[in-house]
Amino acid sequence: MNHRVFVASLMISAVLPFATATLTFTVQPADAVVVVGQSLMLNCQATDSTGTPVTINWKKGSDWLVDPTNKPWRQLRNNSLYYTSIAAQDVGEFLCGAVSGGSAIIYSRTVTVELACE
Repeated sequence: MNHRVFVASLMISAVLPFATATLTFTVQPADAVVVVGQSLMLNCQATDSTGTPVTINWKKGSDWLVDPTNKPWRQLRNNSLYYTSIAAQDVGEFLCGAVSGGSAIIYSRTVTVELACE
């Protein structure tokens, strides 16, 4: 008795739809020249193509500005970075980072804050 065995393979593949978020800066910070004691505001805003809220964080040099307690700066509700009174040690290079949901972080252009010659 001769039995033949047939093996059939069926591969089912499904493509599940998902949204890929695109983060885009709508406002990027600009270079600034300030006088010691003067206030400074750096603006940064971004949107997510899926409508997910965007979180903005600021970086000065290689350090993220995360805790405004007893610091000369604060991050405003519109995500701007605000210094009430600039001191010489507050100048340098700044950038803002935007992230939303599972999206990768994007960075703004690096801006330079310099002291004006008096």
